[in-house]
Amino acid sequence: MSTIGKRLFFFGLLVALLTSCATAQAATAAPSPTTATSLGNDQFAPQPGDNALVGDTVEFVSAGVIKAGSSPAQVELNVAYRLPTPCHQLRVIISPGGSNGRINIKMYSLMKPNTPCALMALATPMQATLSLGSLPAGHYTVWVNDVKAAEFDA
Repeated sequence: MSTIGKRLFFFGLLVALLTSCATAQAATAAPSPTTATSLGNDQFAPQPGDNALVGDTVEFVSAGVIKAGSSPAQVELNVAYRLPTPCHQLRVIISPGGSNGRINIKMYSLMKPNTPCALMALATPMQATLSLGSLPAGHYTVWVNDVKAAEFDA
């Protein structure tokens, strides 16, 4: 086989390998946003057309609570996270605190299927500020992707 033929063969093999990785990600379905609200986080809320995208995870890194001095308290959560690739888009579903004061946040990512992209997460975490809305006085715990992220009193 000539040198050009070998290069074309290996290039084709590389393309097939990268495509199979993207196809493996496509098998993951995005969570259904029907059970929670976005609480004004429109930038990260589920969007029309998301069902045409493929879902993946988000690596939760850390979170910090920001409270405004109003009554009832306006609370925001500053979240650090990593996406699987630079081509993924963040989506967030926030379930408001119930009588037990637990606030559940589901973070996930979506991307267009069969889109060529670097197959590695960014080293530096990204930041997002999420509004938790107005909360009555009480003790709250915030869980991000089933990990206890913060605890505060409003």
